[in-house]
Amino acid sequence: MEGTLPKRKLLSTTAQFYHPLGLLSPVILPLKCMFQEICRLKIDWDEALSEDLSSRCKELFEDTERVSSIAVTRCILDEIEVGDIKSIQLHVLADASKYAFGANVFIKVMTSNACSSHLLASKTRVAPLSGETIPRLELMTALTLANLMTVVYEALVHTVKEDGVFHWTDSQIVWWWINGESEQFKQFVQNRVQKIRSLWKKEHWRYCPSELNPADIASRRAKSSVITSSELWWKEAPFLKKEEFDWPSLPNCQAGGTAVPEEALRELKKESSSEISRVMTVSVQSSQSISEVIQPERFNSLSKLLRVTALAQKFLQRLRKKTETHDISMEDMNEAKHLWYKEVQTKLEESRETIVGTRQRRARSRSGDSGQVSQQNSSETSYSEALPS
Repeated sequence: MEGTLPKRKLLSTTAQFYHPLGLLSPVILPLKCMFQEICRLKIDWDEALSEDLSSRCKELFEDTERVSSIAVTRCILDEIEVGDIKSIQLHVLADASKYAFGANVFIKVMTSNACSSHLLASKTRVAPLSGETIPRLELMTALTLANLMTVVYEALVHTVKEDGVFHWTDSQIVWWWINGESEQFKQFVQNRVQKIRSLWKKEHWRYCPSELNPADIASRRAKSSVITSSELWWKEAPFLKKEEFDWPSLPNCQAGGTAVPEEALRELKKESSSEISRVMTVSVQSSQSISEVIQPERFNSLSKLLRVTALAQKFLQRLRKKTETHDISMEDMNEAKHLWYKEVQTKLEESRETIVGTRQRRARSRSGDSGQVSQQNSSETSYSEALPS
């Protein structure tokens, strides 16, 4: 390709790559990112690109020509006898960057003496020009992941009997959104979380660090030389070759709970965030009970009530300079639970005292009425005796 290139030529060259399974998507992704950059510069279709853009495009074209040397194994269960298979699992991993996001689906086959895995499909998308935050891009990636796994699962369900389907994200924020109450989030997050849950239950979702995530290669663009020699890309994350109890988990995970990232709380609706303001306002005025500050009847689940209570307590601690962290730990959740236990006990004690006081007042009232009746009867008797016969 001599001379400068028009935008139309870049698009037509990019479209020539037919890869429905997306196995070479990291190599094609830079071309898509380049086309997006040219569109952002508002260059016309037949307008010649600048010398710098043309040079970069030619380098990308030269790199894509080298993909012809990449050999892809078509047989998934190569050298494995079907009768020797003990378990088959499907794993899909996702990652996002400011440039793009992607997802990879792997099949993991375990036999009596070996464990192998293969890349089945991959999907990449260029990040939107709207400039969404990384957590929101990670959520969009999770939705792409869920859609891709649905397509692969439906294609294999009648030929392969899988023993488990696992969705992996390297974003703690997305993990919390998917496992949280979708109704409490802002519309952008709520819509995508509900769509994800409609495809796959939240129990299917796991967390893995970025350095162990093969999808990290797709989202950050890679040259053909990297893809050719990358075991991480073709053969799945190394940790999945271990037993399930050795798989990664969320940091500080104890007794089923973890610290909630601050960014995950920024997508809460105003009505959820307003509880924090109410606590801050009332706490400096009087010693009101917690139920007068946070109305439990406004929450449809105990977990949501405890999270808001723990968040409010953490906010007050920061005001008093007792802590610098924004995260909510399992210990904070337990403190919130005990706080409500005390509130319920206090209310029950107040109710008991009210009932006892009411009964005592009624008893005194009855005894007073009986005295008045006796005195009145005595007066009537004296008056009748005084009358002439």
